[in-house]
Amino acid sequence: MLQQLTEASRKVGLTVNGYKTKVMTNREEIAMTVHDSNIEYVRTYTYLGQIIAFRDQTNIEIERRVANAWNRYWSLKEILKSEHFPIAATGKVFNSCVLPCLTYGCQTWALSQKHLLKLRTCQRGIERSMIGVTKRDRIRSEDIRSITKVEDIIRKIRQLKWRWTGHMTKDSRIKWTKILTEWQPRDGTRKRGRQAKRWMDDIRKIGEATWSRKARDREEWKRLEEAYVSQDTLINLG
Repeated sequence: MLQQLTEASRKVGLTVNGYKTKVMTNREEIAMTVHDSNIEYVRTYTYLGQIIAFRDQTNIEIERRVANAWNRYWSLKEILKSEHFPIAATGKVFNSCVLPCLTYGCQTWALSQKHLLKLRTCQRGIERSMIGVTKRDRIRSEDIRSITKVEDIIRKIRQLKWRWTGHMTKDSRIKWTKILTEWQPRDGTRKRGRQAKRWMDDIRKIGEATWSRKARDREEWKRLEEAYVSQDTLINLG
């Protein structure tokens, strides 16, 4: 298949870069070459800005999102920590420049409470830094939010995921996103014990078993959005 891809690319004037091309597999690794370059097997790979991994993909991606958000924040510290800009302006900068670093690709995430807590902790840490306070000041998160007036990370993630789900479900075109979402294994059962979080679990919680049918009804899906976005599954986030 790789050789076929290489040949097809050559016919349209493209060249497969053997150094940049990587291979992932959960089976036996078979030596592969392109233009006399050995293709490297990797456990994780960043594609279109998101991590692809067989294990702990969401954990790894959340860690990257948090790190990227802090890096973006510090790159804008002259604005976000400045006393010369009104807080309303810095809040808008946060929403448009920092928050997207945290939420990028969130439409595909299957988030546990641990993930949500990590994301919210990151946002609250940045908000404290924006107004020049620390945890030692013992200022309630609600009071800090009343000052910064930024969008809440959890609500934003849920809003983006819910709306993307509706868009994906209503799309009549044959696309991999829809095929993978609707795919069901022919055999096999889930292991005993606590189950891993699945992408559709929180969607089904609000949309129930017929969520995909409801998603095709624009008005019904919009009506359910607020219930999904507002649900509070976190306990004592502090």
